[in-house]
Amino acid sequence: MNMALVLALFVFAGIINGSFALFIKYIRGWVYENIWFQWSLWTFLILPWLFILLITPQVFAIYAAAPARFISIMIIGGIVFGIGMICFAYALHSVGLGLAFVLNIGIGTVLGSLFPLIFQYPEEIDTSFGMVTIIGTLFAIIGIILCTKAGHLRDRAQKGIAGEEPVHGIHAKKGYFAGIILGAVAGLTSAVQNFSFSETEGLQAIALEHGAIELGAANIMWPGFSLVSLIPYAAYMLYLLKKNRTFRNYTLPGTRIYFLFGMIMGLCAFGSMVIYSKAAEIIGELGPVVGWPLYMIFIILTANFWGYIHGEWKGVSKRVAFVMLSGIALLVAAVVNLAMGCYLR
Repeated sequence: MNMALVLALFVFAGIINGSFALFIKYIRGWVYENIWFQWSLWTFLILPWLFILLITPQVFAIYAAAPARFISIMIIGGIVFGIGMICFAYALHSVGLGLAFVLNIGIGTVLGSLFPLIFQYPEEIDTSFGMVTIIGTLFAIIGIILCTKAGHLRDRAQKGIAGEEPVHGIHAKKGYFAGIILGAVAGLTSAVQNFSFSETEGLQAIALEHGAIELGAANIMWPGFSLVSLIPYAAYMLYLLKKNRTFRNYTLPGTRIYFLFGMIMGLCAFGSMVIYSKAAEIIGELGPVVGWPLYMIFIILTANFWGYIHGEWKGVSKRVAFVMLSGIALLVAAVVNLAMGCYLR
């Protein structure tokens, strides 16, 4: 397949993932746990299993034939990722949206790409491919930090108090240091998601041996991984729903359309992983090394684009605009470097 098309798949995956939260702007009457509990059911349970059962009905036979190591990675990785998403929620609560995303997306981007390179393919590090990939990944992390810093400066100017912006019902409080630690843990678990995908690559061959089509084989890991991720994440959201007595929000008049919004949000989030997995599978063994940062970069770029369209950057100072544009420039440079890595590979 043409490499330009593969790169386009990574870009498209990032765009739809970076767009899934747009519907939140149209949700009224639901709070944080209402939105994300319903979203988690679609993203981690319904859509992954509906998708895999439709195109790979032999999924259970494939899992049964898989080595215990692959199943263990799915279970451990899924639990770690689900717990990490809870940590991310606490980081939002403690340090605010801007810094929480620096830690989560930034660390997740770098480690998600470098873990497979360092631990699975160390012989590639001192090659031209390895050097270009490392440089591109470093550009990506610096660009993400600058973009999120610009968002933090914007929020500080607009709200007057840094780090106290509401995030779907969660407000920044004390416990800043704990929030920093939990945000870093969330970033590490984001990297675990991609590392788990890379480590279970052999499961794709087993799927093909059982008659799965290539698309099903490329995504065979996600239903099991997502199901395990749902357990700690949903348990936490259910705790919030009970504690805050917000179950009743699901029955408020005029909120039925929000269930459709949740389905579309889940479709964008899970669908982006399907596209990412297929593109990484096409590249081959090092697909997760190159594809992950590209995928994450375009999530950030898309999210910032929609923020600009909805007036989130209206009236910002020249300093904030400079920081933001510098971050975007570095992200573009990262894309160029990683595209070169695809070519060299």
